[in-house]
Amino acid sequence: MARSIIYVGVAICAVVGCSTRNDSGVTGKRDWPLRNVGKKPADISVLSGTTFLCGGVPCRLLGVKESANPSVRERAVSFTKDWFKSVGNYIGIYNDSNPLVAEDGTAVVWVRGYDSHLSCLSEELVRAQLVDVDDALWADYTFTVPMKDGDAVEDWRGILRKANEAHEQ
Repeated sequence: MARSIIYVGVAICAVVGCSTRNDSGVTGKRDWPLRNVGKKPADISVLSGTTFLCGGVPCRLLGVKESANPSVRERAVSFTKDWFKSVGNYIGIYNDSNPLVAEDGTAVVWVRGYDSHLSCLSEELVRAQLVDVDDALWADYTFTVPMKDGDAVEDWRGILRKANEAHEQ
């Protein structure tokens, strides 16, 4: 009898589906590859200006892409390494309320860290004009961040737009 119940449970799971990933690439917390990865401090290996390994998990910054200019890409790598060093690898993945995973399994992340103030790596790279804003792929994506009065939707597109405008001024 117990064997039948197990088979029925497996059959229901296979038919209904156990994954919480949807067509937009958003995945549930149980599928989030960074769920059990330490971030205080994080084991970070910078791969490029916009990609890194966090505890061996491939990560890509949300809302930005590498510059087409090789010298700018080189400076972006140095900037990213210096940023992680500045925050001491004590980072927060702020979009873990609505985890985002690319088709290739890479965690797409909104990373913040504290040095002398709370800093967002994507925003700082845009402000320094070391990457290009690339928010079209995740145009409908939202996540919440904790605030004093409860959770609030992060305007990550607006943050990147303002960082780009700040540089232009």
